[in-house]
Amino acid sequence: MSKYYLTDHGNILNIKKKCFQTPMGKFLRLVSDNEMEYLKNILIPIKFPNGIYEPENTPLWHFIYHVENDGVLYDYFGRDNNGIVEFCYVSYPSYVSD
Repeated sequence: MSKYYLTDHGNILNIKKKCFQTPMGKFLRLVSDNEMEYLKNILIPIKFPNGIYEPENTPLWHFIYHVENDGVLYDYFGRDNNGIVEFCYVSYPSYVSD
């Protein structure tokens, strides 16, 4: 399996970092697992024998707040994915049984 795939616009799908990047290593946006699986089948795999610049960091999820409702705890997170604000939450029971 290739680590990099070339897009129609000359950008690169970086499998390890799960993102699109420019050839000079600028982060463009994150790629979901489903999108990545699809793209690996239609994009051209490429290799860089001398290496390639990669983005240092990709957007991380930041904790926003915590809510408890009807015995369920919700932790909400957000991030800026190259100008697109994204949110998600994780829910779990407010009690833990052994």
